[in-house]
Amino acid sequence: MPEYHKGPILPTYTIAGLTRTGGRKANEDSIFVMETDILMMCSINPAYWFRGVLAIVADGMGGGDYGEIASSLAIRVFVKEFLGYVLDSNTSTSYDEIRATANKAMKVAFQKANEAVFEEAKRCGASGNMATTLVAVFTIGNWGIVGNVGDSRCYLFESGGPPSRPVTLDHSKVMAMVRAGEITYEQARTHPQKNIITQGVGINKVVSPDIKTLILGEQHTRIEKTRRKRSAPPTYLLLCSDGLSDVVYEKAMWDAVFGKGKGRPTDLTERRKRLEDNCLKLYKLAMKNRTTDNVSIILVDLTDALSDPDVDGTTIRGHT
Repeated sequence: MPEYHKGPILPTYTIAGLTRTGGRKANEDSIFVMETDILMMCSINPAYWFRGVLAIVADGMGGGDYGEIASSLAIRVFVKEFLGYVLDSNTSTSYDEIRATANKAMKVAFQKANEAVFEEAKRCGASGNMATTLVAVFTIGNWGIVGNVGDSRCYLFESGGPPSRPVTLDHSKVMAMVRAGEITYEQARTHPQKNIITQGVGINKVVSPDIKTLILGEQHTRIEKTRRKRSAPPTYLLLCSDGLSDVVYEKAMWDAVFGKGKGRPTDLTERRKRLEDNCLKLYKLAMKNRTTDNVSIILVDLTDALSDPDVDGTTIRGHT
């Protein structure tokens, strides 16, 4: 049994989030976000701990208590299964191995969450009427694993790049039409069937999440070799329910996240306050644009995790 040494931990992420009733009387959405430390056996000896973040948004379906039960139950089970799998598999010797572990953990967590909601719906006599969307991101350093079922979304915003489409693909009727070339992405925004989803957690006994790896800061990160420090532009992950994405488009989101002429605060307390203000700004935009749904938002500032050197004086990007 190796003797583990707890080495340096990468900087903490700055995180903010909210969930509100929005255009409805009751809130069926649920959100979850946390930092977690992961042990990894690096190519240099001994082992080191690295800090990651897990963020989840779930938009419950079924009306009344059904949607609220589905979204909260799905998140509870997802978190338990995901962290349990990752923390039990703590002998990774490379970033490739820990990425593979996180990918497998996400698949397991989606299936277990789906089974839990599916069985709870049967117990309540609500089969087919109790379900939830779910989008989840787990990230360490310059990479992340993102998975989704339904139409809750994840966006990656970089200050050095233009506003982008979501990194997730909705499981919806109109997005299937976009993929088939029948309509454009822009036409899908206002299509009358845009809220018809084709897959949700708990609808069927088996679920098929879309899971992909994100490489963060790939285009804009530079390395200052003399200082052995990576310098990254402000970079953010945005997770949201369709109560936001249905009525606030990418350009408006990007503007709200970065502000007009406002630099990123250097003080941690100020950065956290800025993120909280930006979440509220996005919510107010959704309300101004007359959202008819609950609104849930999580913002994660990734900049520090992309900027700091690895424990051996190189950068995370240098590992394979």
